Amino acid sequence: ETIVLTESSETSAVFRSALFSLPEKLRMALEMLVLPRRDTCDESIGQFVTRRLGRAAADRVAAPLLAGIYAGDVDQLSVRATFPQLVELERRHGSLTLAGLARRRSSGQADGERPLFMTPIGGLQELVDRLTVQLDSVVVRTRCAAEAITTGADLPYAVRLSSGEQLPAHAVVVAAPANTAARLLREANLAAASLADTIPYASTAVVALGFRREDVGHPLAGHGFVVPPAERR
Repeated sequence: ETIVLTESSETSAVFRSALFSLPEKLRMALEMLVLPRRDTCDESIGQFVTRRLGRAAADRVAAPLLAGIYAGDVDQLSVRATFPQLVELERRHGSLTLAGLARRRSSGQADGERPLFMTPIGGLQELVDRLTVQLDSVVVRTRCAAEAITTGADLPYAVRLSSGEQLPAHAVVVAAPANTAARLLREANLAAASLADTIPYASTAVVALGFRREDVGHPLAGHGFVVPPAERR
């Protein structure tokens, strides 16, 4: 699934909105006339949306939506890494508008489809618990931090744990954030650690607020509130 501006209700909402000027709305309406990109070079999601729909769509639609998902800059995020399906839609149909129309013809209204964002009812811990049960041919160690990956004596690698234990290994998969991976890899592979150190991370905060329903005049008919970075709020 993708965020598509071509469903009839969403399109009419965009063109009724005061968020865009008339020229900006016309630029988005002309998306079908934009020639598709045929090379395989990557581009940022900001460049992709600007090329297809204009800069206003990138700044006021893509930027706030993707900031909420990735906490990143649309002009720095790769479209092939974040929304490869958009690239595929352009490749197959030549236009996001035509892709949206083809989707409507093939599947009808999307009311019965699954939502775009889902999570296990009991929280993401359910995934960890189920994986632990299914991995019956391996030993799962928890509550014991890995401190470093080093070169081993008998095998190529050894993982040093916070308990002082050394786990020899033929290979090690590091499934950790880049800054953690850099620390773990520093002794065994300085080049890989240095590369991981270059990956930037954004700081985020979650603030939960509660209100009495009678104190909120808005009908709350929506999924959230996002602010374009250009608003500087």
